[in-house]
Amino acid sequence: MDTAQRSESNEDAKRHEAGAPSSEHIDDGTPPAPSTAMYLEHGIQPIDEVTLPKGYFYSPLILGTFFAAALGLTCGVSAFAMIAPNLNLINADIGPSANITWVAIVYNLMMGLGCTLVGRITDIFGRRWFFVGGSLLAVVGNIVCSRASTVPIMIGGMTMIGFATASQASYFFVVGELVPIRWRFLVSGLVYLIGTPFNIFGAKLGPVIVQNLGWRWIFYIMILLNGVGCTCWFLFYHPPTFVMLQHGHSAKELVLGFDYVGFVLFSGGITLLILGLSWGGTLYDWGSAHIICTLTIGGVLLILFWLYELLAKPNEPYIPMKLFRRRGYNAAVLSVSVVAMGYYGFSIFWPQEAATLYPSSPSTNGWMNLAASGMFAFGDLVGLLVASFIRRRLRFFLIGCMILATVFGGTVSVGTQHNKGTTVTLLALCCFSLGLVESIVQVLAGIAIEDQNDIGTAIGLSASGRAFGGALATTIYSTVLTNRLKTTIPALVPAAVVKAGLPQTSVPLLLEAFQGLLPADKVPGLTPSIMAIGMDAYQTASAQAYKTCFLTSIAFTGLGLIAVLFCEDVDPKSDHIVAKELHSKSDEKRLESEAVHVEKQGA
Repeated sequence: MDTAQRSESNEDAKRHEAGAPSSEHIDDGTPPAPSTAMYLEHGIQPIDEVTLPKGYFYSPLILGTFFAAALGLTCGVSAFAMIAPNLNLINADIGPSANITWVAIVYNLMMGLGCTLVGRITDIFGRRWFFVGGSLLAVVGNIVCSRASTVPIMIGGMTMIGFATASQASYFFVVGELVPIRWRFLVSGLVYLIGTPFNIFGAKLGPVIVQNLGWRWIFYIMILLNGVGCTCWFLFYHPPTFVMLQHGHSAKELVLGFDYVGFVLFSGGITLLILGLSWGGTLYDWGSAHIICTLTIGGVLLILFWLYELLAKPNEPYIPMKLFRRRGYNAAVLSVSVVAMGYYGFSIFWPQEAATLYPSSPSTNGWMNLAASGMFAFGDLVGLLVASFIRRRLRFFLIGCMILATVFGGTVSVGTQHNKGTTVTLLALCCFSLGLVESIVQVLAGIAIEDQNDIGTAIGLSASGRAFGGALATTIYSTVLTNRLKTTIPALVPAAVVKAGLPQTSVPLLLEAFQGLLPADKVPGLTPSIMAIGMDAYQTASAQAYKTCFLTSIAFTGLGLIAVLFCEDVDPKSDHIVAKELHSKSDEKRLESEAVHVEKQGA
């Protein structure tokens, strides 16, 4: 926007040009809020919202950018959410291949790695072309997946989609830095609201699209939406450029000075840990050399990363250690990670439990699955909208939500095949409570920092923590469930069916039939009455195993409760601060020249 249009006093204009905050925030003698602290080596000085032109927040630049962010979030999250429940069907169509699990692994891995990378790179070099390019990469990835004729091609396409999602899921800092801090929760909620049909009902829409149009149509729809989003990013998103951000530093200087050692150590460590956790118990045994070496090397690399960043002190650290000087930021990142640990397990084993305990039509099962994924997403939305009105009491709200999540999550363990309504209700309330917390602490991670020029790195790191926490929790839940099923099924099912008259030799075949691996009519001696008795025993054994998983969740939600105790409310002194300002393309050259001129004057 043209700076000459700003309605600010002469005194504030001079302060703003010199890099100081508006007098509105310092005339009481108190220091600026932590999120308005000045760092002159690079970046844009925070702007007081009263200095922005009238109508700025309703301009095409802002609205177009928000719409692009909404489409990006919708596509990034929904593509995987709708495909994941249909992987077996896809494998049957273009496989079969044992590598089908890599479709999920590469998506989560690339998103986990990419969030921190996108945040840090765009903090340094500017955001525009990385977000235009991210949405374009999503288009290419969806095209590859839509035409995939083999599982390896599908894996390649999902790799691109996963990395593109790293930019698309970064909407918290993209839209957050463009509005006053007091509006960040509300605006993030409105952006999320635009994608509600896919964000909340994706788990239900996926099977519907597959049944009526075929699985490739999921990717066709994503191609269209990503194409529109890419166009919006290109036309409307004009944040500060590299020249405006770096105050005279050349791109070559920053590329050569980038913290490549930190990047390799951090990315390598996270990659190996996520891969090790994803492989364990599925592709390889937990005691195998593959898993032990992968996890050990990954852990060592992360330790080396922290030591390197603390001792070597690179000029442009991959993750600035100053982020961790803020208690509120540490609490927010830990909260994001722990909430993911609680939710991811529910989202993975609840569909299995629902199909086992409450077998029904695919449509009904789809609605039941929304008790986890849909209610969590709905909680995300409601949490953002509510938080905008209780910014001064957020910590108490978060504590209350985590208490509810802990209580409801633990009580889901009462679920059996005979109390579907109770089980679904308790699970829905638990996931809704977790969703309330997740969205709020994600935004807080971008507020509770010393320098708003690091907001991309701050939120990107929290998103990577979310991915790692999800992978860790999935591994723990899967291990607990597998071990419990090995105990509960042999203890209950054989005795029940043999007593009912099934030959002992048919018991293993019946268990295969219960798992969908063998038609029931292939089990010798099986009658309808024996089948009913056996199914009831199998469901009881499964319910006991899932009970242990829900009780295990108390450890995660309890840790989350401890984490939110240390979260901080929004400082009123930062309410009117805007971290970044969009500009029109026609003003770009002039604004870059002004930035260089101011830098020369300062020198």
